[in-house]
Amino acid sequence: MYILPVTFNYAFRAKKTPIYAVSSDGTYGKYPSQSDAARELGILKESIYYILKGRYKACGNYTFVSADKAEMTDDKGNVVIDKKLIEDLRQRANESSLYAVDKYGNYKKYLSQKEASDDLGITAGNINRVLHKERDFAKGYSFISANEAEKTDENGKIYVDKDIIEELRQKANKNDFYLINSDGDFSKYNTQTKASSDIGIHSSEIGRVLSKKGRKTAKGYVFIKANSLEEKDKDGSIAIKDVVLNELIERLNKRIIYVVNISNGKYEKFENKSIVAKLFNIPVKDIDLILRRHKKPHNGYVFIRANELEVIDKNGNRIVDKNKIDEIMKRYKKYAI
Repeated sequence: MYILPVTFNYAFRAKKTPIYAVSSDGTYGKYPSQSDAARELGILKESIYYILKGRYKACGNYTFVSADKAEMTDDKGNVVIDKKLIEDLRQRANESSLYAVDKYGNYKKYLSQKEASDDLGITAGNINRVLHKERDFAKGYSFISANEAEKTDENGKIYVDKDIIEELRQKANKNDFYLINSDGDFSKYNTQTKASSDIGIHSSEIGRVLSKKGRKTAKGYVFIKANSLEEKDKDGSIAIKDVVLNELIERLNKRIIYVVNISNGKYEKFENKSIVAKLFNIPVKDIDLILRRHKKPHNGYVFIRANELEVIDKNGNRIVDKNKIDEIMKRYKKYAI
């Protein structure tokens, strides 16, 4: 007589043996059985079983170990927890967790790439490429595995390494840049195309200034990478480096030329020597000579660099110093027409 084989599924039959659940933040708890842990934590019994058998590493932000592996007896005969094993399990539970860091230094922990993808609107593929250092950022965010970002202090407390967060902030901020004019006004952009549209300068000119290839300024503006102009202040917020900003304003004002009418003191500001040369139909080298006081004023006009003529008022604005205009009129009076 042929008897049909009967297959019993023992895989998901949760045994009544105590286990420990260890979370990614290092907290842990003991449960009388897999069923009790599953019920309280909202995790499938099958997942817990497979973790205990070594087929899965973690589920959600938990991993599990049998109590007989987690517990040990000390010299006094007391049952204690193996803290080294708990830390190893914490890191295992934390393996799929990650941090997202934006360009302002804000960060958030996610339990999975999918969770980060759904929350931030960034494909999991792009997040994965950042995590594997194939790219620095995706849509204004950089990412790092939680185990890399988190450290444990001497008291066993887990904390986020702020130096690592700052490195990631700079990566997320890598493409951003500032546009600065000669008055010290500045705006932040994340694409050259947007800046180009706003100020009417071809994006390739902006690119040459940013890359420091052949140009220091473009049409009265200077451009600088955000990471070079920004810094973290004492309270952790982003601040502008005043020294760097002033150097850039000086760079612009070295190129800006004032044309002063010696007879009436009227003046006009020009972006560079080339424009003045075309206006007066004289060579640029002659303008240089007048600027250096090596040549007489031209047809009743004297040329002065902005740095020599401008001062900063109480509100921090650059203005023309009228006393200097008076000095120029007196000094070059004999050349007035």
